[in-house]
Amino acid sequence: MDLYSDAQSFWINVCIMKNSSLASRIIYVANKRTYLRRIARLVLRYVFSCDVALPVKWGGNSLEHNGLGVVISRLAIIGNDCRIYQHVTIGAGKGGYPIIGNNVTIYANSVVVGNIRIGDNCIIGANSFVNVDVPDNSVYAGVPAKFIRSIV
Repeated sequence: MDLYSDAQSFWINVCIMKNSSLASRIIYVANKRTYLRRIARLVLRYVFSCDVALPVKWGGNSLEHNGLGVVISRLAIIGNDCRIYQHVTIGAGKGGYPIIGNNVTIYANSVVVGNIRIGDNCIIGANSFVNVDVPDNSVYAGVPAKFIRSIV
């Protein structure tokens, strides 16, 4: 397959993914094609104002509002079906990078840093600073993030 047809298939794959923002689709497809990563990163940076280090361990996730202002480290691990809203930072802290479970929602302006694990089915409230482990099925919010309630 020549470069033109492969680039064409890249955009076809980007366009057919459903229930995801365009930025999410670009990340998903660029993770699979090494030679497109530099172009994809530039598009993400200048068109969507987000900085996602490629390749990133990224499940079938959604960047809400096209990832406006989102920063995601290359070594962070993000599970499936996560929703990440605008101006969220996921990156390094003392001792490592975060692991985010499946079906997690991280609301706007939140920061998730360090060698922590956010469990499955969790919600991180807006404007939160998370540097502690978050157990499954729970809501955390605040600076620093504290337990709010369990999700039943």
